[in-house]
Amino acid sequence: MLLIFPVLAFAALAAHFYRAGSWPLMLVCLVLIVLLAWPRAWVARLAQVCLVAGALEWVWTAFGLIQQRMALGQPWSRLALILA
Repeated sequence: MLLIFPVLAFAALAAHFYRAGSWPLMLVCLVLIVLLAWPRAWVARLAQVCLVAGALEWVWTAFGLIQQRMALGQPWSRLALILA
């Protein structure tokens, strides 16, 4: 039951990479979902590192989207609030 949050996070990351057209990273996320079923310490550490990298990717993407909205002169605060 504790693995539901990492599984959902990796699924959301896989969808993010699929939409971006980054198939290798999408496949890595899907493989990590499967690996979470294997109770090994190195799998847990690998998942933690990948989740932190995924969080940084989402922050970077949010920053880029906010910059696009600002450059177009459109309101960006609602976008920032939703992504936060």
